[in-house]
Amino acid sequence: MDNKSFIIWLAGFIDGEGCFTVDLRKEPKSRLGWSCYPMITIVLQRSDKFVLEKIQKVFGGRLSNRNKQKSWKVGAKPQILWRVCGWENCLKLAKTIQPYLILKSERCQIFIDIIKMVLFERGKSKRISWNKKLLIKTCEMRDKINKDRSIFRHPNYLNVEILRTKLGLV
Repeated sequence: MDNKSFIIWLAGFIDGEGCFTVDLRKEPKSRLGWSCYPMITIVLQRSDKFVLEKIQKVFGGRLSNRNKQKSWKVGAKPQILWRVCGWENCLKLAKTIQPYLILKSERCQIFIDIIKMVLFERGKSKRISWNKKLLIKTCEMRDKINKDRSIFRHPNYLNVEILRTKLGLV
C-alpha cells in the first residue's frame, strides 16, 4: 500500500474507531491549576494489536494495554490503545487525514483550530502559559468535539461549565 492509500485508509479507520480529544487535567504546577493536552486515539481488542502496530510504524505514537476495569462495557475483552499526543504531533496527523474524513471531518477541523489557537498563544515559548481566557475558549471548543460524551461512559468529564465553576468564574 502506498503512503497516500495508507493515509486514506487510516482516515476511514479513525472515522469509525478513532477519537479526537483535548484532555483537561488538574496540574498543580500550572498557574491556574489546570492544563489541556490534545490526543488522537484508537482503541481495539488486543487481538487486533497488529493493526495498531502498523499505524504506529507509519505515524509513531504509543501503544498501551488498557485494563479491563477501564473499559466502560461490562464483559469487554482486553483492549489496546494507540495514541498520538503533543500539540505539533496531533496537528500534523490531523491535517494529514482531515481531507479524507467523512464522519469526523468537522470534529477534526475543530481539533485543528484548537491546536492552532493554542500554538499561536504559546508563540516561540516551549511551554503554554494557560490563562483563564485561553483555557475557557479551549474547553468551549473541545466540548463541541466531545458533544456526545455520555455521563455513563465518561463520569469524570469536565465540561466548560464545570471548569468555570472550578475557576471561580460563576
